[in-house]
Amino acid sequence: MEIFKQRLSEYKKSNGEHLSSKSQELYYNNIRMIVEKHGLDWKIESLKKYLTQFEVPTRLSYINSILNYMTVMGYSEQEQTSYKKYKSELEILKEQAPVVNPKKEKHLAEWSEILEWKQKISDHNNSKKKLTYSDLMTEVILHLYTSFPRRNEIADLKYHRVSASDLQIDLNYSPEKNENMLIYNSHENEFILVFVDYKTNGTYGTQEYIIPHPIPSASHTNFAKLHSLLLNFIRMNKEREILFYQPRDQNQPLSRLNLSKLLQRSSMKWIQKSVSTDRIRKAYAGQNKEVIAQLEETAGMLSHSVSTNMKHYNVKK
Repeated sequence: MEIFKQRLSEYKKSNGEHLSSKSQELYYNNIRMIVEKHGLDWKIESLKKYLTQFEVPTRLSYINSILNYMTVMGYSEQEQTSYKKYKSELEILKEQAPVVNPKKEKHLAEWSEILEWKQKISDHNNSKKKLTYSDLMTEVILHLYTSFPRRNEIADLKYHRVSASDLQIDLNYSPEKNENMLIYNSHENEFILVFVDYKTNGTYGTQEYIIPHPIPSASHTNFAKLHSLLLNFIRMNKEREILFYQPRDQNQPLSRLNLSKLLQRSSMKWIQKSVSTDRIRKAYAGQNKEVIAQLEETAGMLSHSVSTNMKHYNVKK
C-alpha cells in the first residue's frame, strides 16, 4: 500500500497536473478498504459479487479507484478492459435509475399532491372569519409557486405600485433595478412579476409574467384566485416595499432559507410530506413524464434528439 501511496502522489494526468490531495485520499482509502474487507482477489466476477452490497454510486466510486490503482501501478489497457466495461455498466444503471435517499423518498410529493396541499390551505382559509398574516402569506406563496415554479428568489420580491397605462412613463418605475419585483398596475388592474436576480439570469435575462385582471376568458381562469389573493395580501401588508416578511416578526424580511422552512412546515401539516421549492419544481416538470417518455422513445427510434424530432419531423410539414 505504501508503494501505491507513493505512486499516487507522483502520478500526473494527461494535462501534466498531479491528482488533487482529495482524489489521492479517496483512491487510497477505497483501495485500503477493499483490501481489508475483500482481500486481494480482484478478479472481475469476484469484485462484482462483493460490490453488490453497495448502492450504484458507491460501486462506481470503488471501481474508479481500482482503475486508478491499475493505471498508476502500470497495468496494461488490456488488463483493464473488463473493469472499464463494468464501469460503463454501472454508469448506465446510475443514469437509468438514480438513487434516492430512503429518508427523502417518502417526501417526494407528486404534482397532484402539491395541488391537494394548495386546495386544503385555501379551504382552511375560506372557513376562517379572520386570517392571520401567516395564513394568507402561505396561501399566496403556494399559489405563486404552482403558477410560476421558480427557485427561492420569490422570497426577494419587492412591491411597487404604478398608475400609468404605460409603465415606462411612470417615473417611479425603474426596470433597470437589479431586484425581483411584483408590480401592481392599478390603471390596468394587473400584476407583473419581474425576475432579474436569479440563478440562470445570465442565460435567460429579465423575465416578466403578467397576472391579468380576471375576465371571463379560459386563458385567464388560472390566475383569478392568485390575483384576488395578491390584492388582499398587499392590503394586509400595507403596501410596504418588501412583499414578504417573517410571520413571527413582520419587521424582518422573509429570507430564502425561511421561505423553504415555511413551505416544509406547511406541507408536513397538510399532506404529511416535507416539500421544498425544489420539489415543487420537479413535481411540476414531472407531471408530463409519460409524454416525455413517448417523445424520447420516438426520437430514439428515429436516431435523433428530442429537439430535432420536434423541429424537423412535424407531420404538418
